[in-house]
Parts: sequence; structure tokens; C-alpha cells
Amino acid sequence: MKTHCKRGHARTPENVDKNKSCIECLKLTEKKRYKERYTSDTEFKNRHIKSSRKSALNRTGWTPELVEETKHLQNNCCDLCKQPFENEKPCADHAHNNPPTPRGLLHNRCNSMLGAVENLEFRILALAYLRKWGK
Repeated sequence: MKTHCKRGHARTPENVDKNKSCIECLKLTEKKRYKERYTSDTEFKNRHIKSSRKSALNRTGWTPELVEETKHLQNNCCDLCKQPFENEKPCADHAHNNPPTPRGLLHNRCNSMLGAVENLEFRILALAYLRKWGK
């Protein structure tokens, strides 16, 4: 049996996987692939992010063009709290029916709160909680 791999790493039980491959070499290969794919190719990263955002929008009934149009119609402000988006990306709110129907652009926090408030049981519990504490 060989005592070292082709790169010179010791072939110890801790450094050999179930396929008898050198774990150190596998780590180096994985790091190299990661660097090539994610750190040096900024264009790849940007393309991947845009593509995944676009498909997420499509699943909720939005398109990038509709987002831009709605953002302009809402004067770059949240449709719920009316505050500007500033450096935050707007969240594309939609009705959860089939197919999903676009509603408006919201801050991420406003969209999260809206999700909780839509649940009548949660609203009742939240109201009781606030009343308990004098609000």
C-alpha cells in the first residue's frame, strides 16, 4: 500500500475517505473549484443572483419590469408604511392564491408583519398580549 498520495500527503486513516481518496487533495480541489466559480468570476455570481431573483419573482406573479414600474408608481416608497426604500430592495408582495397575484412593493419588515397580521388568530392573540401590558 502507498504511504503518500501523488501530492505527497500522508495516507493515514484520518486522511483517507471511504473511496481511498486523499482528503487533503479533495479539500484543495474543492477550494480551487469554489475560488474559480465564486470569487474570481464576479460576472457569474451576478448572473446567478439575477437569475434566481427573476425566477423567484416569476413564482409570485411579478416580473422585473413590473417591479420597476410599481416602484415608480409608488414613488420608491413602501405601499404599506409609505416610507422610502432608500438602500433596501423592495419586497414584492403577492396574494397567496393560485396563480399568485402581485399586490405592491413593501419593506421586508412590513411584508413579514403583514404575513403575521393576515392570520386572524394571530391578530387576536397579539391584541390580547398588548392589552395585557397596557397598550
